[in-house]
Amino acid sequence: MKYGGRLLRNHETRSSAEQERDDRLRLELLKRAVQQGIDEIDRGEFVVVEPDEIDSFVDKLAAKVMKRKR
Repeated sequence: MKYGGRLLRNHETRSSAEQERDDRLRLELLKRAVQQGIDEIDRGEFVVVEPDEIDSFVDKLAAKVMKRKR
């Protein structure tokens, strides 16, 4: 049986009730993340990045994340 692009074993088959519960949970987490972002913007906690600076900005963020993982 295929589920979410991968092959599932029989014991991994998800019921529609489980899938619906997981979908509701994911939606709730997404709503919280969006609200957190809106709240941060309202507090002025954001950075304006010009279009020609996006690659450099993302590279710097990635370097910070990789440094933290070490």
